[in-house]
Amino acid sequence: MRVPLVLHPDSTCDPVRSLYVEVQRLAPRRLIARYIVEGDIQHIRLGHHVHSRRLDELWRHTCFEAFLQVEGSSEYLEFNFSTEGWNCYQFDDYREGMREAAITEPRIEAARHEKPVPPGTRAHMTDLDTLDGYQGPFLILQAHLELEARTELWTDRPWHLGLSAIIEERSGNKSYWALKHPDGAPDFHRADCFALELPAARPA
Repeated sequence: MRVPLVLHPDSTCDPVRSLYVEVQRLAPRRLIARYIVEGDIQHIRLGHHVHSRRLDELWRHTCFEAFLQVEGSSEYLEFNFSTEGWNCYQFDDYREGMREAAITEPRIEAARHEKPVPPGTRAHMTDLDTLDGYQGPFLILQAHLELEARTELWTDRPWHLGLSAIIEERSGNKSYWALKHPDGAPDFHRADCFALELPAARPA
């Protein structure tokens, strides 16, 4: 499924024409999240090469995020993805009990094209044969999440996803994007931001 992210009303971001996420469920606890930014991306701060390392405070620069909560639970996971690295945190409730979560290291891939891409151009991503359907210029960051070890992620209940991004321009301006924004300052941890429901993978 493909869902758009919307700009927070207090943010500005002239270079970005559109920002959306494609979510694919490969198995009950395996997901791919593909973030696509279209626009004048030469002005966006994001590296060309992916570094596979676990880092804190990735949100200080361009960062793509996902929040995952099982229906009926107050606990949730926060994922941060960047070309600089990744991290995953576990919370007991809204911003409470924050700690690093034990998960299999996600596989992160990125493609950046600052000029229009000819039809049939291939991407290096293993599950993306061509870049047809994406309007250049654009950048893509794709994260493969393997969560089989997280047995508390019950597969007989719906999952609620929050999808969001922080885009930093080379000028230093930052903008905040999400499926839905609550009133007030940007806050991706609010439960009403977890606006995408994945149905239960297995019947109860």
